[in-house]
Amino acid sequence: MPSDRTPAVYFADILNSIELLEQYIRGVDQAGLRTDMKIRDAILHRLLIVTEAARRLRPEDLDLCPGPDWRNIRQLGNIIRHVYDAIDLLTIWNILQDDLPSLKLAVEKTMRQHFPDIPLP
Repeated sequence: MPSDRTPAVYFADILNSIELLEQYIRGVDQAGLRTDMKIRDAILHRLLIVTEAARRLRPEDLDLCPGPDWRNIRQLGNIIRHVYDAIDLLTIWNILQDDLPSLKLAVEKTMRQHFPDIPLP
């Protein structure tokens, strides 16, 4: 069934999930990610939303937001969904620390440039 959601909504979904991820990891270290199942589940769920929103963006929508490695972002969703029993938590931790800040900046810039009427989360 086709969706009536716009690219702006998907970009906003990505930003909203990143904001929540930032809250979830505040005060959590790598060991906490490994040992706290609630935090880990919340993080993986929000990462799935980021990856699914990225998957739903068309190529021309992704052109509005150059920079992020959209292919790898989408692939992460496949890993979380299909290889859930072998997720490397160090990789997830590195994504949270190293990749999400630049993704957030790129999507915020895209929202300001192309969808200025939509408030940022």
